[in-house]
Amino acid sequence: MKKIGLWLIVMHAMLAVSAASAQGFSALVTPPRIELTIKPGQDARQVIEITQVSNQPGRFRIYTNDWQLNAQGAVQFFDELQPNSCRPWVAIERRELTIAGNAKVRFRIQVSPPADAPAKECRFAVMIEGLDTSRVSPGSMSFPVSGRIAVIVYAGMDGTKAKLNVVGQSVTAGLEAKDRIPMLSVKNDGDAHGRLAGLLTGTDARGQRLDFSPNTLPILPGEIRNVMLLISPDPNAPIDAPLPLIAYPITIKGNLEWGGKTQAFEATFDLAK
Repeated sequence: MKKIGLWLIVMHAMLAVSAASAQGFSALVTPPRIELTIKPGQDARQVIEITQVSNQPGRFRIYTNDWQLNAQGAVQFFDELQPNSCRPWVAIERRELTIAGNAKVRFRIQVSPPADAPAKECRFAVMIEGLDTSRVSPGSMSFPVSGRIAVIVYAGMDGTKAKLNVVGQSVTAGLEAKDRIPMLSVKNDGDAHGRLAGLLTGTDARGQRLDFSPNTLPILPGEIRNVMLLISPDPNAPIDAPLPLIAYPITIKGNLEWGGKTQAFEATFDLAK
């Protein structure tokens, strides 16, 4: 059965911990994402740390899922094996564990591709699900609630890599000016996921200069994904200061980066007529 899960994966590299708290479930998990390179016929081992932040012990079920991203960047998890799934290559240390209050456990996983494994990127999720449920009673209803955390794993066969190309541009069709954001359509012609990065500067119709950076959603092989160019906050502005509004058209230029590659970029974005 297909499941849309609670995706508690920190996408920005500056954040190092995933956390969930749902009454009967209170845990920290690190790292939130694992990326590794492996060779067919060899084993790759990784450790996930799970911390029970409550004073009470916590019971957890550990299992793997396949997953995919929809057009909006939300994740969908699948219990059943998907076509070309690499989960049969994955071994986890155990299926259930109990962690004492305020204690930490190091949990091991292993990826073992066969010697004849094709050149591809193996992608799966390690799911940490609380077994201790609590009842929630909104209005006249009452139902059990538990939490879970997903650690996304990318295991690329040696030699796989992303190949990103900008194939289009647009402005998001927001109802308000603050929702109108420049956006790139990016295609991945490679055989591994990639993330767009870079430092860009724009000058809008009022002569206002703004700094931008691409959002960091993964772009999977064979996929075309819309990547928003987000305004970088002014470091000298108050923390709660609103972001400036863009007066279109705006010309944005700079360098786009992914996988150690750099590409010069310049484009003018305007509202649809």
